[in-house]
Amino acid sequence: MDEIKYIDNVGYMLHPEIFMNSENTSWWEYLLFGAIHYAQETAIVVSPPDFTIPYHAFKYAHNKGKDITQISLSRFATDEVRRLQMLYFIEFKYSRTKEASHPDELAYLIESFSDVMRQFW
Repeated sequence: MDEIKYIDNVGYMLHPEIFMNSENTSWWEYLLFGAIHYAQETAIVVSPPDFTIPYHAFKYAHNKGKDITQISLSRFATDEVRRLQMLYFIEFKYSRTKEASHPDELAYLIESFSDVMRQFW
């Protein structure tokens, strides 16, 4: 079974069976399992203080040889939480026929967004 499949004109989709509990899967579980799938070693979850990551997410991460690190929002200053809540959109200068990793695309991203992203580096 492929965990990820491409759906024309939609994008990539996680196969429902990877959730091990496919009934009533919430939006944040899709994000978490996607983060685990694509993480090299560790998926970092920044969450409210009372949030509990389900056991089956840890099991999935373990089966893939990866870890999950949870960081509570209460560990951040108010200003840091505000910055985490901001939403940024990237408008590409070049046609989307080039991959996001193309040198022209990367140079544009660094030139256009390095000031904004420097606060997170």
